[in-house]
Amino acid sequence: PAVLKKMLEPRLLSRHVYAKNMPPASLAADLVFFAVNSARGNSILRDGIRRTWGSVATRLGMQIKFFVGRSDDMLGIEIEKAKHGDVVVLDVDESNFRGGYNLLSKKTMLLMQWLDKHLKKTTDFAVKVDDDVYFDVEAFVARVYKLKSEKMSTAGASEMLYYGYINERSHPIKSETSKWYDPEFRSELYPPYAAGIFYMLSRPCIEFIAANAGVFKQWRNEDASVGTWLYGTRVIRVHDGAVYPSRSYRSSTHTPVALHMAMSTNVKTSERKLRVKNKDFDAMFTASLMNAAHRHLQEYGTIIGVCEDSANTIDLKVESANVVYMTVDEWVLGRM
Repeated sequence: PAVLKKMLEPRLLSRHVYAKNMPPASLAADLVFFAVNSARGNSILRDGIRRTWGSVATRLGMQIKFFVGRSDDMLGIEIEKAKHGDVVVLDVDESNFRGGYNLLSKKTMLLMQWLDKHLKKTTDFAVKVDDDVYFDVEAFVARVYKLKSEKMSTAGASEMLYYGYINERSHPIKSETSKWYDPEFRSELYPPYAAGIFYMLSRPCIEFIAANAGVFKQWRNEDASVGTWLYGTRVIRVHDGAVYPSRSYRSSTHTPVALHMAMSTNVKTSERKLRVKNKDFDAMFTASLMNAAHRHLQEYGTIIGVCEDSANTIDLKVESANVVYMTVDEWVLGRM
């Protein structure tokens, strides 16, 4: 019976160092709720997540939902909601976004209020993640389970935990041409905050933010806003270099657990002259990278690899380590 049970257990995809301490399925189930921040028109990315890391999260017994704003044309969203049952429409007018950033703090606050009302009592953590991020879910769940046992064992379930890629000394951007321009934040530095492509909050953090939603300032920088909302609390901030938010993955000490697909893949110099304006093409490109990361995880146990030939020809040597390189031609051929 023991041998048979072992044979029936699904094989872990991940060979990440975190996944070596994977908890039993009964303890992993419902540990984390995945809240994916998505733009109304990004159905390609939502489908990509459902087929890749979202399917892994579901297999492990976790919930995943996509949070979008409203607009005048909601027919596509209503059809998607009826088909998948995993889309939540928040009361924020997505058509008023300037480059997608003006109302993100409000959208995040509404998300926290939704989580406060709908999160299962048995769920300890909620992840806010953008729809262009790929997860090694198994490695992440193992990491979260270990964090729970280390950080919350003495204080109990009431502990406030804030996990991600923590920026300690980030300056507000005052250039009006930047999409992160923040004219109202007057201090020289933001309080410590987790990079906005991904962060995880324990239930008490969510309850605290939701309870004080009426008095908290919603800054233009959404991820920094969360940091300011939690700044006056006894929150435990946990930085993890394996949750990488930047344009290229350079770390030699951390194999990534969560990686920003839209910003983690560079192209060769000759291709940098191309400026793709078609948003659907951009979404297809990002979804293709997500599929590639998933295939890489299935075959090699990690979500990213290095193409040495391309890396050796790149003109920016500082970016040549641990980066996936792909030309547009290679991408098109991969889809044929």
